[in-house]
Amino acid sequence: MRKVLMVIFVLVMALTLVIGSVSTVSAAPNRDYGNYKYLTKHYYLFVYVPGLISWNSAKVAAYRQETINGIIYQGHLVAINSARENDFVNQISGGEVIWIGAEQPPDQESSSTGWHWVTGERLKYTNWSSGHNDIGQQPDDWYGNIAGATKYFEDNEENIAYSIDGGWFDGVRDSSCYYYVIEFEPLPKH
Repeated sequence: MRKVLMVIFVLVMALTLVIGSVSTVSAAPNRDYGNYKYLTKHYYLFVYVPGLISWNSAKVAAYRQETINGIIYQGHLVAINSARENDFVNQISGGEVIWIGAEQPPDQESSSTGWHWVTGERLKYTNWSSGHNDIGQQPDDWYGNIAGATKYFEDNEENIAYSIDGGWFDGVRDSSCYYYVIEFEPLPKH
């Protein structure tokens, strides 16, 4: 009888650990810094939103401060400035469709002009997709399957970016996905 009770106790404890770990995966970003990944003086956080999130909402949610190891960091949607950083972001996001912090002002002369990061930096590095699932070279500013949309024409529809497997695509601000990546940069000491 004692062995049976011990086995039941162990099973209950194991189940409790599994349920606890599952709930932290789908919850809001955990303050446990084990979830924050580090690369070259910046921390990154892969965020899952069970109810989907638009690019604009992800941008607002990412703009926050965190204190990590006694240092204050400012967060924003990830600004990718090298192939190494792009590979790192793709690795921590598991190749999922994620919002990244690139945006384009309206009324540009082409689909590839005017892009910058939410931090204000111009894109020094890019990894626009050359084709994925029958989608052509990016950015193309083509909001597909919409009556009157003109392919490869700057119509102010697709002026934010997302990543799939490390390749970048332009998209519309009010579309939604489940994931985004926050990049945290250390604030200067005064």
